[in-house]
Amino acid sequence: MKDVLFIFLGDTVFFFLLAWYIETMFPGKYLEGQSWYFPVTSLYWTGNKKPRTEVIQSFGMHELKPEYFEKEPYGVRPTIEFKHLTKIFRKGSKPAVKNLFLKAYRNQITVLLGHDGSGKTTAVSILLKKCHPTSGKAFIKGCNVSIESESRKIPRFLGFCPDYDICFDHLSVEENLYFYCKMKDFESEGLSSQIDHIMGLFDLELKRKSVVGNLTAGWKRKLSVGIALIGESEVIVIDNPTSHMDSYSRRIVWEALKAEKVFRTIFVTTSYMDEADAIGDRMGIIDKGELQCFGSTSFVKNLYDAGYHLIIEKDDSCKIAHVTNLIKSYIPGSKLQSSNGTLKYVLPLDKAPFLQFLFTELEDKKDSLKISNYFLSQITMEELFDRVSLKASAGSYVLPEFARESLYDVTGEDSLNLLFVKERNDGFVLILQQAVAIWKKKFLFSVRHILLFLSQILILPFIFIVSNTFTEDEIIPYYPLHLNLELLFNVSDKPIEVFYSVNPSNKQSRELSNAFASLFKNPYETYLLDSREETLNEHLLDIAEENPLEYHKNYFLAADFYYNGNSNLITAFYHNKALHSPPLSLLYVHNTILKYLTKDDAGFFFEVINHPLPMKNPEIAMVKKTDSLLPCFLIAQDLMFSISIAMASFIVPLVCERSRQFKKLQLLTGLSRFFYWILTFLYDFSTYIMACSLLILILNITGLYGCSQQQQLGRVILFLLIHGIAGLLFVYCCSCFAQSSSAGYIYVFLYHVLGLVIQFSLAILEHNISRNSYENMDYLFSFFLPSYAFVQGFLNLYKNWVNNQACNNERVLIACEQSGNFTGYFEFRCCKEKCGHNCYWWEENFFSWKSPGIGKHTVFPFVQIAIFITIIILFEHKIFSVLKLRFLDTFLMKKEPSEGETREPENSSSENSLRSNECLVVREVTKYFKTKCVLDNLMFSVSRGETFGLVGRKNAGKTTIMDIIMGNLLISHGQVYVNEKDNAKAQRKIGFCPERSALLGFLTGEETLLLFASLRGIPQPQILNCVYHLSKLLDLDHILKQMVKDYNSCAKRKLSVAISLLGTPPLIVLDEPTKKMDPTSCRCVWNALLQASNVGCTILLTTQRMDECETVCNRIGILANGVLVYTGNLTELKRKYEGYTLHVELMHKTLTRRAMTSRTSAEEAKIWIEDWFPEAILKADLPNSLYYYIPHRDIKWSMFFRTMEKAKRQNQIYHYLINRTSLEQMLFFATTISTVKEKMITEYLKERMK
Repeated sequence: MKDVLFIFLGDTVFFFLLAWYIETMFPGKYLEGQSWYFPVTSLYWTGNKKPRTEVIQSFGMHELKPEYFEKEPYGVRPTIEFKHLTKIFRKGSKPAVKNLFLKAYRNQITVLLGHDGSGKTTAVSILLKKCHPTSGKAFIKGCNVSIESESRKIPRFLGFCPDYDICFDHLSVEENLYFYCKMKDFESEGLSSQIDHIMGLFDLELKRKSVVGNLTAGWKRKLSVGIALIGESEVIVIDNPTSHMDSYSRRIVWEALKAEKVFRTIFVTTSYMDEADAIGDRMGIIDKGELQCFGSTSFVKNLYDAGYHLIIEKDDSCKIAHVTNLIKSYIPGSKLQSSNGTLKYVLPLDKAPFLQFLFTELEDKKDSLKISNYFLSQITMEELFDRVSLKASAGSYVLPEFARESLYDVTGEDSLNLLFVKERNDGFVLILQQAVAIWKKKFLFSVRHILLFLSQILILPFIFIVSNTFTEDEIIPYYPLHLNLELLFNVSDKPIEVFYSVNPSNKQSRELSNAFASLFKNPYETYLLDSREETLNEHLLDIAEENPLEYHKNYFLAADFYYNGNSNLITAFYHNKALHSPPLSLLYVHNTILKYLTKDDAGFFFEVINHPLPMKNPEIAMVKKTDSLLPCFLIAQDLMFSISIAMASFIVPLVCERSRQFKKLQLLTGLSRFFYWILTFLYDFSTYIMACSLLILILNITGLYGCSQQQQLGRVILFLLIHGIAGLLFVYCCSCFAQSSSAGYIYVFLYHVLGLVIQFSLAILEHNISRNSYENMDYLFSFFLPSYAFVQGFLNLYKNWVNNQACNNERVLIACEQSGNFTGYFEFRCCKEKCGHNCYWWEENFFSWKSPGIGKHTVFPFVQIAIFITIIILFEHKIFSVLKLRFLDTFLMKKEPSEGETREPENSSSENSLRSNECLVVREVTKYFKTKCVLDNLMFSVSRGETFGLVGRKNAGKTTIMDIIMGNLLISHGQVYVNEKDNAKAQRKIGFCPERSALLGFLTGEETLLLFASLRGIPQPQILNCVYHLSKLLDLDHILKQMVKDYNSCAKRKLSVAISLLGTPPLIVLDEPTKKMDPTSCRCVWNALLQASNVGCTILLTTQRMDECETVCNRIGILANGVLVYTGNLTELKRKYEGYTLHVELMHKTLTRRAMTSRTSAEEAKIWIEDWFPEAILKADLPNSLYYYIPHRDIKWSMFFRTMEKAKRQNQIYHYLINRTSLEQMLFFATTISTVKEKMITEYLKERMK
């Protein structure tokens, strides 16, 4: 036991060190691993890394141009500082961050702006010590993050939020905040108030007790940002704070950050331009790892000649040259940017004081210039960032042609034919094309997951070889046996007793008895009897009568020495049950005589050796049976274990495709579900056959008895194939329910292992339970557990073969006919009616239903196959979901129209007319999740060739209606029609781009597009041309050869859009197609959508961006909390929410003096503005700026600028910006009404519950 404990202790230490070593080398995707030899490096233990300045020099870095960087505040120490920071992940690759030089100060929000892949997250990772810089330094409050001794001080005052959520899914919102607050060592007295403060700041009160795992991504993100701020951390680092949030939630986070920046340093990275403009005191734009500029928002705008946009709506008779000359006379440096429909001028920001005179002139000469209306807008941050990217590219990269074109200039003949596919394959040609495409995809998965593929093929033969090696099936010969009393030693707890009797009157008898007694030494005991008093025979009978069990265990030898008057006689006694007792008894008598005759001088003795007789064939068969059953049992168990591993591996690509909606995209191309499963099965089954073929080949080579014989081999092959089909179909069933590949793998593997455990247990109990009970359990488990049926059937197949070889022969059958009910010899154990309980069961028909036949183990897999196919069909047609909807949601579907709603009677004529004119009809769609209504009586339609945009905040119901249209969700009430057909019948003609990129990482971009082009039936000669033009249109041509897993999120979105556009389907559905895209990529996508619309495609898209709707949509619908609050064109929406926004920036002071003067300037500015614009509504009051919304529509632009110029001179206003109400603000106003209603209802329900 001591040795075992020491072994356990050694294993504990070993595996602890192994876990530490592996985790340090492979810490996960969010951290940088160490090299394999890290334990012997000083860097790992000290954390002190020397800068590698020689790496910087190899880049040929240029000096940063000072004009692109605003001067730093004088006499103020930065809290966060990057000094010439460079990071290279792989030798020879481009730097992720290159010579980053940046400072962040207290009481400010510093924003690092850049699109995905620009280096923002890398900079934050270095700051948080998730990876080490290649060169340069990063400091937090003067502590170098690369030096271990200094970086240990940082966590005390640091709060961070990486680009992924750091909350625990199994805890509630309150518990998460409590945990992190305690981790930051916050005082217990103010802990509850601190939690309440964060709850109120981020509007989390309604979710206080909710488990985080049940929250949406937007709520989780808000909680993660709150975790960074809790505990009064002095330094806050946040990477993409508002990702996955709607516009309303983003504004909540913005206001929270601006409110919490006092006495803190907040460093934020973002991809959203409006976010940088809204919260940043100072901002820098990073592109391709290099910082392009840094300073205040106004500084950056002036740096890149960003100004006002003057849009003039003109009559047909307008003289553009006259208008242009007038504008240039007042505003030198103005430029005419566009004259297509409306006139669009760019006006420099520094000419703002002269705008009042320009607008006065335009108002006076409006009729003579033939202009109907005009308005002013500020250049968007997206346009600004586009200019920064263009300037940074400076000849190193040329924008794609379509991104440089005007978004509306896509009506040329070549452009229209770029995407349009006139003819498609059908019939057998289409089936063959789709089959080749699916099999090529499966083959690429196998090649690029080679270890998984090899495990499927080699695991069966490999484990069989190992099992067969350690369970060699050979007869161990019976060697000659030396007979002695040691064979009987330890049979009993007592020493063996040997009795002998003698007649003392005869000298010769006494000497013989003494010689006999001298042959037995300890532990054998000898007892002398006087034959004159009691004979040895009488004495032994008395012992046997008194204790028969003890007699049989302790008395094996005895001898009687007596004289009959003429000669001495010796009688040897032996045990009649111990078959080796007679020769032993004779051996000791003979040695007694030898010792008596030789007087023991020569040391002679006799020895008895038993030589077994050669076995006959039936005996050999029986020995094989008894010796080989255990090896065969182990081989069967090991084979099933290997099949479990192989079968489980088949689920990985299936779950991967289903969970990422890649399977859905394939079905939307026109590929039938039946054909999809048939093609998948044929490829997987061919892989399984390859493994079985290797196994059969090895069986033939090894010559395993009972399996490799010619007649038996066919049954083994049949058995493997039948159970292989059943196993694959079981895998397909599990793939329909598993949420991840790893979970599906475990489900399949454990289900098969369960069968192995039950079969092993039943094999142990086989001889301890009745045969009827054993047969019943065999039937039950064979039916429900395929793995049990395989192992038990394989064993029965072997046992029946061996027993047939031993029992099914003429000699045994004749013996059975002539014998009685005897059990002494093995021949009679073959007699089924005469063998009692010691039978060798055998069936001449191997497929008999009686054991050891394999009838049920062969037939039951066919039943399982039928059941598995039925389950797959039910799942594919969503029968389970339909039943749930019918029985559980019936009362919810009987919702009456709310007050004010009217529903037209649904007569067939009006319905058919509506369908014929529309490509998509959504009629009275209502959807419940449990008791929550997420879509409430939704009604809209999309005309043929129209582009319709559904706009709304996060969780408004946009993705839900998309899932309903695509068939991923069932409708609680209502109908959806596509191209005059019910939705379920028309889905094959839809191009779909889901919200999350439904892509397979092991394919390249080119392989992905070729796959979907083939599935859509595009003729083979046109596929390459179509893929080339589409990739060029979306700026993907330079990365088509790369693996999708290496794409950034922007490229993945563009590839998803490309898939939806392939083959120009009649209806294209896109769920937030430009999510997380940079401006240039957005323009590429918009151009592609406009071209698709121009060739006749109907487009439905969801978005949170109003500028996207303005660019590509003919009509929009605004969705809020499942209700369509607005449907129409943007012109009507602009009229409804028309107004102005005014941003006032106060005089900049140094950080040391600002606190004394900023509030005075702010109060004076407020009084001035509210006196001149009584309708103005203050939306934000920040330390250095004020934001107003002015709903009045009749105020003249000249009055605006005249008033603000006067305020600028009298009230220390540093800068001001006047804009018309933006589309984003209009969306905010439209959806806020619904949000307020929802909160009122929630509060009302709370009161009722009390």
